[in-house]
Amino acid sequence: MNTSDKFTALFEYEKATKNTLKYGETPEPGQPPRIGSLYIQKWAFGTESPPTRLRMTVEKASDTEKQGKEQPR
Repeated sequence: MNTSDKFTALFEYEKATKNTLKYGETPEPGQPPRIGSLYIQKWAFGTESPPTRLRMTVEKASDTEKQGKEQPR
């Protein structure tokens, strides 16, 4: 896997909406955001307080990783 198949983005808590938590990406200095805003369902963190910062790693999936999806006929 080469470096363009995977990247990490940092997010900071912005606000809570009705059912979600909104996080804004903090891009590297001089770089545009790769994702922008990230919305996560409130229940995803259980009853705990939501984290103020998140780190997300995005990785390209191989075509053989089609878990739970029906193969085309």
